[in-house]
Amino acid sequence: MDIHVHSGKEKMMSIPNLHFIMAVWGESYTDVFIDVVLPSQLSDNNLPALQHRQAYTYKIYTTADDAKTIQASPAFQRLAEVMPAEIHVIHPEQNAHIKTASVRHLMGSLHKRAIQEAARDNAFLAFLAPDAILSDGSFAAIEKRMLEGMEMVLISGIRVTKETALPAIRARYRRPDGTIHMDAADLTDCAFEFPHRYTQVLTWGAERFCSQWPSQTFWFVPPAGILAHCWHLHPILVKASTETDSFLGTIDGDYIERAGTQLERIHVIQDSDEACLIEISRADHEKTLLDTSAAFSMEKFLSWGQHSTNAFHRTFVDRPILFKGRAYTEAAMTEIGKDAAQVIEMLRAALEDYRIDIPLLRSFGEVAGAPAIYLYGSGECGRSVLAHAHRYGLTNIRGFIDSHTAGEVEGLPVHRLDDYLKGVRRPDDAIIITSMYLKDIARTLLQHGITEFLNGQEIYLEILLSNLEKSGEKPVDFVIVPWSTVAADS
Repeated sequence: MDIHVHSGKEKMMSIPNLHFIMAVWGESYTDVFIDVVLPSQLSDNNLPALQHRQAYTYKIYTTADDAKTIQASPAFQRLAEVMPAEIHVIHPEQNAHIKTASVRHLMGSLHKRAIQEAARDNAFLAFLAPDAILSDGSFAAIEKRMLEGMEMVLISGIRVTKETALPAIRARYRRPDGTIHMDAADLTDCAFEFPHRYTQVLTWGAERFCSQWPSQTFWFVPPAGILAHCWHLHPILVKASTETDSFLGTIDGDYIERAGTQLERIHVIQDSDEACLIEISRADHEKTLLDTSAAFSMEKFLSWGQHSTNAFHRTFVDRPILFKGRAYTEAAMTEIGKDAAQVIEMLRAALEDYRIDIPLLRSFGEVAGAPAIYLYGSGECGRSVLAHAHRYGLTNIRGFIDSHTAGEVEGLPVHRLDDYLKGVRRPDDAIIITSMYLKDIARTLLQHGITEFLNGQEIYLEILLSNLEKSGEKPVDFVIVPWSTVAADS
């Protein structure tokens, strides 16, 4: 519920609830969180500077083992003095599942629980990361936008190399009281000095460009600044809703599309003077992806854009995001800004010509009531989705569709598309595309007047990342409980 405050003759004011959300587990992430990330959030102009911090709650979602380390840390004890703080843990009886679950599934489970709790309290959420440092003043800037009526704030960040950046951050920016003070220029200069390889292969014009996952594109102008255009932005602030707790993947995917309603209530942080963020990652982070990077490939970029962006993402990519270094001058960044805008316009136009927006299948409940379901694609993706659907009790999948071949797979008929259209198709059929040729199949269906179809590839990715094919089990529904109850029983 909203909290109302008033003093004397002052007009009563409504203060929104705000939950700061930190999902963290594992020794390496927990150590970075309590060593530098939380101390940076406790700098003078961050959490302590919030106007209504006593009305907000800082919620940490973790494991029971990591909760002990966090609760005993000086940083957490200082946090509890600044504002109400809670630790919530995965039930200890599920510890074995933590080791086998994918990071994506576990992170999604924790965030969904946080969203449900925030929706219950009619609260906003501030999604934080255990390996991301926000510049001094960022929290107050985010609070200001919320109090002005924004319902979502989006931010981008730059990745730096943990092995070299962390020692420098500790030595240069830690104060005697243990807090870390870094302003936006400090963070930008850190990105210049200790750039992660992942950042380097997302720099336009690089000899090896990561066309397979170009969610951000950078232009470096040392020592003045860094310019970014981003297809994916992190939701640092979101108004919670129970309607958004069934998202797939991570919160920067389809979640922000479902949570974002009115564009005028969405603010993108475009100037690091308002807020700035760097991510601290090990040098071998995404090593396989980086090792396969090559010269820019329009074909690979378009393939990625078809599967990994939606209309909501593309709404914001033309907005330049500026990271200002200590030696920033506007003149130094003007020309590169013009060049970057032309590049992004070219990429966006190519993607708009290439792409068909296909609604995601987020859960099998969406098609449970269909008289018949057909999976378009009988390969590995189709077979995996079929098995997954059966584990969830879905019984109305009647067969597969294939562009060229007929036969039988997993006991179900495979219909050539022409045969399906002539003798099998019924108006209420649900078609789930389970093939890597997603765009081509969608165009073919549209040509035949079929407009109702769903993209099943994201559920397939969830299956792969959750190792469900190996275990033959449903993904674990993690139970989250207050740490105080677990600690009391142990």
